[in-house]
Amino acid sequence: MAVIGSANVTAGVPLNGIATLTFTDTSASIGTLLSRTLIVNDYLSNLLFSASMGASRTAFFNVTADGYYSFIETIIDNTGTYTVPVNICTTSFYQQAFVNAMVALQNQNTDLYGTMVNISNAQNNRYGSQDAALFSQPVISQNLITYANFLINNPYYVNQ
Repeated sequence: MAVIGSANVTAGVPLNGIATLTFTDTSASIGTLLSRTLIVNDYLSNLLFSASMGASRTAFFNVTADGYYSFIETIIDNTGTYTVPVNICTTSFYQQAFVNAMVALQNQNTDLYGTMVNISNAQNNRYGSQDAALFSQPVISQNLITYANFLINNPYYVNQ
């Protein structure tokens, strides 16, 4: 029987400038497992991480910034070779900064510098980055999350 490949990636809360991405293999119908490997690429397909997972279904990868990451697991069992790709745009650092920006915004009614507009624009870029990742658009996804992080970390930035 053929392997039914599936996996997911979750991002942890950043601590001391590092967030851990957890790759979890949820594949079914694996026969006699011969090998399980994982590679992680950035938005330009540069190799960032490679590991032999053995029989483990979980692997961890640390990041220091939000971005587009492509996880590709290769499963080899007695029935063949199967690849399981998962593309993700992480937003953990953004989410932490967003909460801080909202707390710092004392009164939205006296927003003389367009801070709320920048925060709203940051949110739009954040969600756009995740949508682009779902549709395998790595460069667009990366550019959008980079700009979202810029805006949320500089909410008083005036774009004329």
